[in-house]
Amino acid sequence: EDSEAPAIKFKITEIDKLESMMGKNVDVMGVVSEVAALGEITIKNGADAGKQKNKRNISIADRSGKMVSLTLWDDHAMSVTEEHAGNQTIIAVRSVRVSDYNGCSINTTRGSMVKVDPDMKEAEELREWMASRG
Repeated sequence: EDSEAPAIKFKITEIDKLESMMGKNVDVMGVVSEVAALGEITIKNGADAGKQKNKRNISIADRSGKMVSLTLWDDHAMSVTEEHAGNQTIIAVRSVRVSDYNGCSINTTRGSMVKVDPDMKEAEELREWMASRG
């Protein structure tokens, strides 16, 4: 009996198309170029007011030649570390929210799924593209 979960399908939006997707949830994939230190914020209002929330900002780039700031929240913030920066690590994130913070940025949501160095055709194509650039 095959107990493996079915592969999650990603519908990747290229970074240069994100500005036309403001307010929507999209899937993205890119090479991790910068990783900030893990931070914490205190939630100001709502059901979780007063609680601490993990936060990490990273930058990813793709074949469109564009880079975007991605904020990883809660447990997602632990999935990428400073060691991933500049090592041609590829990250795929399902269901990020596109916002107009600093022009255009993306954030993980409760429904997001983060895959580091995913076993996907698109990731392989991105790796080949990076290799061809030297």
